[in-house]
This record gives sequence, C-alpha cells and structure tokens, in this order.
Amino acid sequence: MSAAAPNLPPNAEADGPRLDCFRYLMDGGVEQHVAQLEGDERIVATLRLESVRTAPLAMLRRIGVTTLPDSDGAYVLCSADGDEAGLEGLAVLTAAALEARRRDADDGFWLGACPLALVDAALALGWRRLPAAVTAETHADADAVPLVLLADDTAHFARLGSPLAALEGAPAEPTPRWTELLEALGLPAIEAEADAPRRKAG
Repeated sequence: MSAAAPNLPPNAEADGPRLDCFRYLMDGGVEQHVAQLEGDERIVATLRLESVRTAPLAMLRRIGVTTLPDSDGAYVLCSADGDEAGLEGLAVLTAAALEARRRDADDGFWLGACPLALVDAALALGWRRLPAAVTAETHADADAVPLVLLADDTAHFARLGSPLAALEGAPAEPTPRWTELLEALGLPAIEAEADAPRRKAG
C-alpha cells in the first residue's frame, strides 16, 4: 500500500477548513482518499473506489444495478462528517479523486450508494440520482441513495456551479452521456428526476 498527498483542486477555499488529503493505492486496484483536519488526526471524509468489474455483485445489487455497461467505471463508497469540515472534505476529495483518475484510469462513470445525510452535498457536486421508480424494488439499503457521477459531465457541473467544472484534463476514453449510461445499466433512458439538491423552504 502506498500513499500520496495530491494537490488540492482549484476549488479549495483558502478561508475554509484546512485539510490534509491523502490518496492510498491498495491491493486489487482499490484506492482510498482520506481528508483530515490539518494538525489533527480526525478524519472528516473518505472515498473508497474500485473498478465496477471487481466490485462484489452484492455491492452493485445494493444500489439496484444488475447490468454493467461496456465502458469502465468505479464503484464508490463515501462517508463524511456532517459539519463544515466534513462537507468541504467530501468536495475536495471528489475533485482530487476525479482529477487523479482522469490521469490514471479510464473511468467513464462512478456508481455509489450515498448516505442520506450527504445526498444534497453530492448532488450539488454533480452526482445524479438513479431513477427512484426503477431502483425502488431492488435497492436494498434504506439509509443510502443510489447515485451516478459521469466523469466528463462538464456542462452539468457548470450548470450547478460545481467546483468539478474547474478541473483540468479530460478522461482518456470517451464517456457515456447520462441517458446512454442509464440504457447501458438496463434502466429506462429518461432524464434524471432530481439532478440538483432540494432547496430548503423559507
């Protein structure tokens, strides 16, 4: 196992929480990104990625996916504290991981089961929901929401004002469009029901 501290992406706020970020390359092509408070051992956010080709089928069925597309992708597990440091850590790690894997992997998409408390933050970054009506019967985790991130969803990132829109580079391989990916996953090729976080009333 090896670790490297990637440069913070251009969206890192100078006046926000000071974070140390590390990328661990593990056996079997698994990698883990960790953010912790600078000068503190408290881990505030993590991302764990592995190829969808090697992810256990039980993990994919957990989010209602039984068919995989031809393009390469990653299965992602994420966690973060619900405070400012945790949400900032999630944003910084997502940007750092996406930028790194644009260089080092051929990911066209990421699939993940996002904890309910982080869904709005993930949607604001550019993740998309899998159609709820389709996954309702097969999605086995009531405490998580199935989400997809397209590796080169630049127009979507920009429309949301996501920091991912500022990342440099592009995936080495062509990435599927949203409706193409849904079709490849064996899901109806419809537009996402909710591609942006819900706005709080008041």
